[in-house]
Amino acid sequence: MTQVQTAKTETGDQQAKVAVVDLAEGAQGLQGADLDRVSAQLRAAATDPAVTGVILKLRGGHSLPPAMAAPVGAVCAAVETHPKPVIACLEGPIGGAIWALALAAGHRFAAPGAQVVMPEARFGLIPGAGVTQRLPRLIGAAETIRMILGTRPEPAAALLAMGALDRIVDDDLTAAAGHAVLTGAAVRRTRDQRAGFRDPARYLAEVRAFAARVTDDPLDVSRAVVKTVEAALLLPFAAGLAFEAVTLDDLAQAPETRAVRHALMVERSVRDTLRAVSGGGKRAASAPVARLGVWALSVDRAGLVVQALAKGLDVVAVDPVQADLVALLNQVAALHETLVAQKTLTPEARDADWARLHIGENSMILASCDLILTEKPGVPETAVPVVALRHGLGLPVALMVPHAKGDHAEISLPGGGDGVVAEVPRLLDLSRRMGWRLQAVGAGGFLALHLRQAQRALVAHLSDAGFKGAQISAGLAGVGLGATQSGGRRALNNEAYEIGQMALAAMANEGARLLLEGLAQTPQDIDAAALSMGLMPRWMGGPMYQADQRGLILLRADLGRLNGTGRLAPCGLFDSMIEDGTRFYPLA
Repeated sequence: MTQVQTAKTETGDQQAKVAVVDLAEGAQGLQGADLDRVSAQLRAAATDPAVTGVILKLRGGHSLPPAMAAPVGAVCAAVETHPKPVIACLEGPIGGAIWALALAAGHRFAAPGAQVVMPEARFGLIPGAGVTQRLPRLIGAAETIRMILGTRPEPAAALLAMGALDRIVDDDLTAAAGHAVLTGAAVRRTRDQRAGFRDPARYLAEVRAFAARVTDDPLDVSRAVVKTVEAALLLPFAAGLAFEAVTLDDLAQAPETRAVRHALMVERSVRDTLRAVSGGGKRAASAPVARLGVWALSVDRAGLVVQALAKGLDVVAVDPVQADLVALLNQVAALHETLVAQKTLTPEARDADWARLHIGENSMILASCDLILTEKPGVPETAVPVVALRHGLGLPVALMVPHAKGDHAEISLPGGGDGVVAEVPRLLDLSRRMGWRLQAVGAGGFLALHLRQAQRALVAHLSDAGFKGAQISAGLAGVGLGATQSGGRRALNNEAYEIGQMALAAMANEGARLLLEGLAQTPQDIDAAALSMGLMPRWMGGPMYQADQRGLILLRADLGRLNGTGRLAPCGLFDSMIEDGTRFYPLA
């Protein structure tokens, strides 16, 4: 659309017609129709003699999908080569295609609350559509690489200081941009800017400094970022764009990158399930938990009490067997004293925690709690939601709390989470306060425990079959399992390769059993649990994803070589899927 802008000049009030292009990227990302509309408006502004400039009102943006880099890049070229001055006005969070378009504009104004984030590196990618070529021209190598590899949003004030913005406008952004057009804003192309190239020797030294930090992690895109930013200085602009496009395409086709995109999908599925069972709308609904009741907990659960106290919760401990209650309290005290001795807890903080620990001589005190956790049946009847810490207590919801230093927690729900479950909002708030990553699974779960047990059974089986510990460790590490997950896939000899494939097959085999037994509702549930528990790295995607990548016929052969018994014996689900020609992820 076009607007008439008025500005006060030395010769009096003047008016000018500017084209205002409004573009906001929502949750679904930019669509082809959005780009077509922007292109049409840019063409109309270029040919209308009454239009003196273009204002791009830009908001939103996420990561830029590789498939959209070329079409977005074409629109960026149209913005950058427009015959009239183009001013981008930025509001709120900016990223992805929106940030690429902003960099293509000749001028960039921002509201004080604007901020830019480039999350592509987290997905094993680099930003496309010319971002790696235009941004260094404005702010140099070091700041560009830091922004691309960083995870925190960059606020407008910092962007202005480094040269990525021209102005921060406190009032009406559109009016300020219109005034700038009317008072002589020049036609300016980012590709021709040289502020970031002012000292080429320093630029290349900064590139080399980042190159020295590159790791072998398959999701560490530092090498690709460094090379593309280096190309911005060394290559002509068009050649730099081509280099960026080839680099992005190579990264997008890498198996680790595709696995990470799958991991994001299954993690979104976990959030969707929690939202559904909590009765929430766009976000999962939570209900506050400030006072936690624990009924008849074993001594082994003392760590849970200590953690809850450390997170600022009031804890009410009740047990019908006084000796068991005393044993629990003694263990809590022992853990506190250990933390004090290790200097990870001060005596004052310990005393404050104890002040929030209430001993229930009368079970009626549980009625004052927001949520009750129990390991035994017989919790006195109250209106407070009660959640079991193990199965078999006759309660509808069971909670698996994280073990050791992990943060993966699962809630086992009737029907696998089909419909709203009253206890979930309280569990969501408890998880938030405790720092847990919560996943809803089917009745009779817990998935992560089954998968961990399968992994342990596999190691024991291989050891019994005569493989040495070093051989087993090498095979597991070669496919990203075991203690070392950050180094990526490794070159393996035939024996280690075979062990690795058998290990992946055993994990998928357990996942298939969980599906067949109804403990897991979908393959996403299994992959999400394995990733969240740390049993597999995100660049592997999960056991069921890897099963599809391997191919079920080959995976069935891997299980045959394993020659396991019990739960390591081949699950019948594979045979039926092979016969039907199906996959765990048909559309993947």
